[in-house]
Amino acid sequence: GPGAGGIHAELPVNLHLLVIANGASAAIEADLMAWAMVALAEAPHLDLARVAENDPGWGQREQAAITPAEMTDEDLLRLWDRFHASYTLSVPYIMRTVRLRLAGEPLEGPDIATRVLPVGRPETPPAEVTP
Repeated sequence: GPGAGGIHAELPVNLHLLVIANGASAAIEADLMAWAMVALAEAPHLDLARVAENDPGWGQREQAAITPAEMTDEDLLRLWDRFHASYTLSVPYIMRTVRLRLAGEPLEGPDIATRVLPVGRPETPPAEVTP
C-alpha cells in the first residue's frame, strides 16, 4: 500500500523492445523500418502529454526515453531462433526507465489466518547405521 505521504512503491525497469518490419519484399521491410525509426527518433520521450489518455496515473514529472539499443548479431539470431520463424528486418530499442507501480494492498478481504509449519524432529527417527 502507500507508504508515508501516500507514495506508492515502484519498480524501475528498462524495457527492451524489438521493432520488427515484416513486408512482402526487402524494399517494403526497409521502408517500414525507416518509417518506424524516424517516428521513434522524432518523439523519443514519453511524458504526461503523450500518455495521460492511456495512463491517468502517469505523474507530471515522469518521463521514459526510447532509444536504439545495442545487440550483437549472435544475440539477435539466437532470439530469432526462439521465435521459430524466418529472420526479418529487426532493430532493438530500449525504454528507460519504466516505473511499474506495485499494486496496493486490497482494502477488503478475509483476515490472514495463523499458519503452523512443522519444525523439529521427524515423526519417525532415521534408521541407525552400524559400522
